[in-house]
Amino acid sequence: MIRVFFILVFGFFALSASTLHVEKWAKGETFLTFLETNKLPLNIYYDLAPQEQELATEIMSGIDYQILKSDDDKIEQVLIPIGEELQLHLIKQTDGYKLTTTPIIYEEKEHIVTVEVHSSPYQDIIKETNNYLLAHEFIQAFKNSVNFKRLQKGDKVVIFYKKRMRLGKQFGAPKIEAAMVEIRGRKNYVFSYNKGRFYDAKGKEVEGFFLARPVNYRRISDRFTYKRWHPILKRYRAHLGIDYAANAGTPIRAAGNGKIVQLGRKGGYGKTITIKHDNGYKTLYESL
Repeated sequence: MIRVFFILVFGFFALSASTLHVEKWAKGETFLTFLETNKLPLNIYYDLAPQEQELATEIMSGIDYQILKSDDDKIEQVLIPIGEELQLHLIKQTDGYKLTTTPIIYEEKEHIVTVEVHSSPYQDIIKETNNYLLAHEFIQAFKNSVNFKRLQKGDKVVIFYKKRMRLGKQFGAPKIEAAMVEIRGRKNYVFSYNKGRFYDAKGKEVEGFFLARPVNYRRISDRFTYKRWHPILKRYRAHLGIDYAANAGTPIRAAGNGKIVQLGRKGGYGKTITIKHDNGYKTLYESL
């Protein structure tokens, strides 16, 4: 499967004597330290636009990435996933190395699982599927909408979800399309819609961890995405935030309780505030 994948991406792989290496991104490693370790020019990073430098910090430790090396052990190409949609693609050219972004190729499969509750939904889902990420996504889907403490032995959980497969392994978190949890005979449903937001059987949005909209806006002018095609540059670029269009002077609220850890200008952003929340999330607010 790895061979087929790189025939599609690299084109010349089947005709090349190059060797493919699959490695894990080490904890604490950055894109800059990766360049230094492999004796690659540091200007590959420093020549990036500020937003693209920010994107390079999104590489997660433990992620599998691929290096294509020539017979003399020189790096020819590198693919490093960022999030679940986009990957950094470093390719050697006649005049040096070029860094760009490309969509991640993966296979998506649909699954449905029914679990009978014996101890807790989280533990029982793991026992049935051996999928910790699915258990986590299920709890998040129903968070703040049902009281799991009222569950009793024999209640049921049903989950319809999609699982992404890449290089023969699960890639990223499963995407729950619909789920049901039975609590003492009463069935509670959630359905995924509108960029992964969850709604109940009456069409009311189920609130998760972030309870507040940060601003009373007229419209969302640009949504968060790792994979946005730029029609002028003819390449994929990420948009690492949500742009709300609102009148000047409109108050901005925090999306959840937390502590301010940064205030002022940050990198290529304008005026920013960064808030660290209790569960490890951080939110950044930018005003142009």
